[in-house]
Amino acid sequence: MLAHVPLAVISLDERQIIRPDEGTTVEEIRTAARTHHHLGLAESFRCSGSAAYTAWVDALLYGTPQPWTGHAGYGLRLADDPFQLEEWIEHATAQGYTARTTAVFCWP
Repeated sequence: MLAHVPLAVISLDERQIIRPDEGTTVEEIRTAARTHHHLGLAESFRCSGSAAYTAWVDALLYGTPQPWTGHAGYGLRLADDPFQLEEWIEHATAQGYTARTTAVFCWP
């Protein structure tokens, strides 16, 4: 079991900055962090997402959390840390499933 320590998970694309003074770089984060683990994305896939998933997240964050009852072939899990999430994704991909780490823009 991992000890409870402060952890920041940062989703960053240095090329997706709207104003010059609002972004940071991977190098700046690496310099500031006590420890650093970089997970690079191999490709980008953009979509509007699932309406069922969006509604579930809205209820989770802003309403009454509900069990996931969305799409039958779509798994949703909670990871204890980002390393466990990365292991799940690698395992699912090795088994032939489509698995992704997702990131979002910082505005609605």
